[in-house]
Amino acid sequence: MTRIATAMGLLGFVAAALAGAPFRGGMVGTASSSVDPAVAKVADAFASAMNAGDAAAAAAVFAEDGVEMPPDRPAIQGRAAIERYYRELFAGPVKLSAFQLAHREGRVAGDVAYLTGDSRVTVAPPGAPPTEQSGKYVVVLKRIDGRWKVADAIHNADGPCPPGMR
Repeated sequence: MTRIATAMGLLGFVAAALAGAPFRGGMVGTASSSVDPAVAKVADAFASAMNAGDAAAAAAVFAEDGVEMPPDRPAIQGRAAIERYYRELFAGPVKLSAFQLAHREGRVAGDVAYLTGDSRVTVAPPGAPPTEQSGKYVVVLKRIDGRWKVADAIHNADGPCPPGMR
């Protein structure tokens, strides 16, 4: 479940505003009125990075000391380690596409915020037909130099992950 859940993340929502990613899957559904637009923008940036297969962009939404907490493996701490994790995920045998996030609730309290929601991604293991995976996430963000960055992201899939995703 590790890699698919990470893809569904941010987990890894999974989180700073990245502009111009080639594929714009973004958020699905209607954003709750309680979600700050600047926080939602971080989620959109992460989704765009996931759909572009851009490990650097996916990691860029995290604080320098951010933590990605995928299931079935230890937490990954630090932006550089998170970027390596996503590079491995995107280079792996299982291909991901149509990554989407739909946030349920988000709140800002000073320089800290949280966002919860659901995720969806199409997963194509080698030699198998693509299937859709769904999951959920909780992300804690902190405002650093006026920009929201993911401090902690935890997520998991609603069902078993295909082989090669752990």
